[in-house]
Amino acid sequence: MDDTASLFDRLGSALAVNCCQFACLMPTPPECDCDVVVDNRDWMTRLRAERPDARLREMTLPGSHDSASCTISPFSPFSGVGRCQNLSVYDQLVRGVRYLDLRLGADTGATPPGALDDIYICHGMLKGGPFLDTVNEIHKFIDDNPGEFLVIEMAKESDMLPCHQYLALHHIKETFGDAMITNDDVDEWFKCCHATLSDIESNEKRLLVVVNDKLRSFEHDGTQYDGKKTSEEFACHPNKRFITNRWHDTDDLSTLIEKNVAFKKRNGDCRKLLVSQFVLTPKAPGSLTHALLLLAGQKTLRPASLAQRMYSSGALADCLSGNADGHCWGIVLLDFVDLTPRTMRFLIESNSPRE
Repeated sequence: MDDTASLFDRLGSALAVNCCQFACLMPTPPECDCDVVVDNRDWMTRLRAERPDARLREMTLPGSHDSASCTISPFSPFSGVGRCQNLSVYDQLVRGVRYLDLRLGADTGATPPGALDDIYICHGMLKGGPFLDTVNEIHKFIDDNPGEFLVIEMAKESDMLPCHQYLALHHIKETFGDAMITNDDVDEWFKCCHATLSDIESNEKRLLVVVNDKLRSFEHDGTQYDGKKTSEEFACHPNKRFITNRWHDTDDLSTLIEKNVAFKKRNGDCRKLLVSQFVLTPKAPGSLTHALLLLAGQKTLRPASLAQRMYSSGALADCLSGNADGHCWGIVLLDFVDLTPRTMRFLIESNSPRE
């Protein structure tokens, strides 16, 4: 980041603190690390032609953190902290993202049986756009790009009535149907450590959908739903069945790198998909000094600024390329994927055959 950009970033960070982190009051988001916008919408299709035997567990997949948080209004208080992506979900997929992190909430004042329109995207207490819109974007992408495969993780992040949990899962199954990895697929052939791109294509599968404990556990119309029931009825599987994930909860770049390297080494032989979270977390002031640094813009609560500082430092690129220990990074989770096309390109190209 050059001196001028750095100055505006510090001013924006300071202004954001004094204006309740309204995104609309911040200057233009930080610039990306290069001028080239890379279209990666069909990278898995191209990879399958080169490496049909590439196993899902051995691949590196770009992922986006709080993927649909771009739908949070910039006029909402604290939206500057809550928005973790600039691009729509569809555009993230075009850039190469193949793992989506969707957080849901619903209008708990609604009367059962509720409606799909009651369900929305959220990040913590911040309400985003309609769940239906995000699902439609995903559906459009897989229709436009039938050779691609997505991993979608959904979580109940805010309050939802049981009827809304049922509606959300039912809508996913109704929308994507046979394109989803089903319970029968898991029993017969789909294991992350064995399933190849060729296997996925020959079985005409496009999505693996996993959900957290809170979203899959509810009672609806006298039926008790749990991980087994939601797998069988909706093809929405318990996330812990397929994914190993850890949030590192730090705003310090060196600590984040160190913890991700340790996580990868510790889980290198795991048969599940790893989610390596390269996400810096804004921290509320814990001291007067910290508060003053925030007010002055020397520290920041803006995820966009934290992400850009990580990308521009080169530390992330050095970490990803310098820890080739025979194990892949798995799913690499990032904020603001549009700010680092070089990293996206590196992650995708790391799956290609080596000379």
